[in-house]
Amino acid sequence: MLQDSTLKIGISACVAGEKVRFDRGMKPSGFVLKQLIEHCELVKFCPEMSIGLGVPRETLRLVGNINGVEVVQPKTGNKYHEQLAQLVPDNHDTFSKLSGYIVCKASPSCGMERVKVYLENGMRSDVQGVGAFTAALMQRFPWLPVEEDGRLNDPILRENFVTRIFTLHRFQQQVLNGAAKDLVNFHTQHKFLILSHSPELYYQMGKLVAQQGEHPWHEVVVNYRSMLMRAMAKPASKKRHVNVLEHMQGFFKDSLGASDKQELSRLIQSYRIGEQPLMAPMTLIKHYAKETANPFLLQQYYFQPYPKELPLRYGL
Repeated sequence: MLQDSTLKIGISACVAGEKVRFDRGMKPSGFVLKQLIEHCELVKFCPEMSIGLGVPRETLRLVGNINGVEVVQPKTGNKYHEQLAQLVPDNHDTFSKLSGYIVCKASPSCGMERVKVYLENGMRSDVQGVGAFTAALMQRFPWLPVEEDGRLNDPILRENFVTRIFTLHRFQQQVLNGAAKDLVNFHTQHKFLILSHSPELYYQMGKLVAQQGEHPWHEVVVNYRSMLMRAMAKPASKKRHVNVLEHMQGFFKDSLGASDKQELSRLIQSYRIGEQPLMAPMTLIKHYAKETANPFLLQQYYFQPYPKELPLRYGL
């Protein structure tokens, strides 16, 4: 039985394999339905059906220009933009419990970016839009990781999205209804993970944690969550990974012999120049952390930001 602590991901119903598209079709995501589903609960939602449009149905499109767009059903002339946008605040309790959302690419209701926009005469516009439902979702919940099904085929974007949803879920479970010490622990355990994404935001977050007693707790939590998810939305780069690995290496200055230090330096350099994947130096550092019983390193989510059954880092 699923517990309240289960990670919940919102998802366009067609991407979850339900036949709810305008033509009775679906767009199932292999990654979601074969791998991610083993570690989360999918909260399936079809905005178009939720406003009363059945299956099959006449197609919708974004119509407008640089000054704004409207979701229109060309055959009938009916407009649905406002109805789709209003679904988000109307379902606030549902969406606020999510740790991420996967939407359908190119959809006038669900598309996240580069959705086709048409002029009123039916010609294609140079403007590209965002689906009405997804635009409202991202505006109402700016910290929520949102990704398109098609972009999840990119290994870097997929790894980043999965890292974000599990990081947000831990924050929701450990800090959202916790106390000051829980935020300190969270920030400590995520130090190197956040540094691999945005050192600048990590240090800003550190100031907020250090000064949290000067502000109302709710304000601290909201501001920290905002900075955390802004930081994690920045894909981790090889340069930042190398900086983190070298920072961790410094913990063994007095506990490793010369040959072990040289081997670790060689592996980090090999990763830097592309001869080894990230997992090579990371695995050795974790081994040395266990061997030297280093409690600070062993608690770091950098080593495993999501379940080990999702081997997404092996190609990085």
